[in-house]
Amino acid sequence: MSIETQAGFWLRNVNDYREEGGKGNPLAAGFRELSALLRRLFADYSSFETSAAESVPTKIGINADDLENYHNLMETVDCLYQMAAVGLLRQEGNVSCLEVSKAALKKEFKTSVVFPFAMLEKYGFSFRYRKEGKEVAAYKFCGAFCLFYGNDPLLIPAMKTFADSLPDAAIKDGYYLPRRDLFAVADFTCALGDETAKQTDISPLRPCILRTVGGKRELWLTLVERLGEGLKLSAKVSVNPYVFPNWTVKFCRQKKTVLTFIIRADELGVKLPLPYETAKLVIQRRRELPRLFSESIGRFGCVGCGKCAGQANIEVFEGVSLCRLATTNFMSEDAKSIAGGIETQADVAAVCEIVKESLA
Repeated sequence: MSIETQAGFWLRNVNDYREEGGKGNPLAAGFRELSALLRRLFADYSSFETSAAESVPTKIGINADDLENYHNLMETVDCLYQMAAVGLLRQEGNVSCLEVSKAALKKEFKTSVVFPFAMLEKYGFSFRYRKEGKEVAAYKFCGAFCLFYGNDPLLIPAMKTFADSLPDAAIKDGYYLPRRDLFAVADFTCALGDETAKQTDISPLRPCILRTVGGKRELWLTLVERLGEGLKLSAKVSVNPYVFPNWTVKFCRQKKTVLTFIIRADELGVKLPLPYETAKLVIQRRRELPRLFSESIGRFGCVGCGKCAGQANIEVFEGVSLCRLATTNFMSEDAKSIAGGIETQADVAAVCEIVKESLA
């Protein structure tokens, strides 16, 4: 297999630095080089595919070798971020470098540095190791080291400035990405501009989301307009960075999630949990609705959520097993959800119409 899909997601989401009002930031060229570096790294995903593990599925749905290779890729980016975060900006003659305490790095980056360091050297970085003020031959002997970059003199100070400016919050605090992954996508607007990184402040029409949805762009534009402006639902946007990275966009009425979209490269998926009465309506109309609905109806039925004994809440409605319970948790949602890929404007129209009826 391959991690091409995972790397492709991150590649589409790397941002460019844009100066506000022609301010002329002296580090602008360094910020642009950071974006270019990240793109080169994600585009070169095959260099990270070095795993000797078997290509067999794991419990989380990814092959064992792909999982290890994905870790190779993202741990290399994480290692670079952690060095920028804990390192001190220094001058060695006329050259900028990061002086990094080995102990400080090990506290934040708990994986071996052997692979990430080797990969970073491939992309233009170099290391100089020291112990008690004297140079030593390798990382294992050092107490600290200096990180240099030979391709652009402003990359190191720009990277340090950017890392220090990232919002100090995690996904659980309502931010769409943790700091290390904001670094991975070079989100300069959240770090250096006037845009926040909070999920409720991120536009579902962000340029990087539109780049990710790719060929489904027009479908997404229509959905956002009809659900947001038309039905007055608010969007809550986050990124799932793990295993199969994706944008997750929830459309909510007040605090209740009405439906969720999963966006990967050129993929637009939906999960629309249906209230009991709306589910019956969808079953009645199934012959006039798009295939997305008929395929979803075929999966209706008991999901073993533990809310009743002996499937007591399951009825057969027009030949379909239908749960009468409210969709109050993740498992019971699956008992009667419209779930699958949005492929056509007919899918869009049907989803929006069913949402409208479920909210009436």
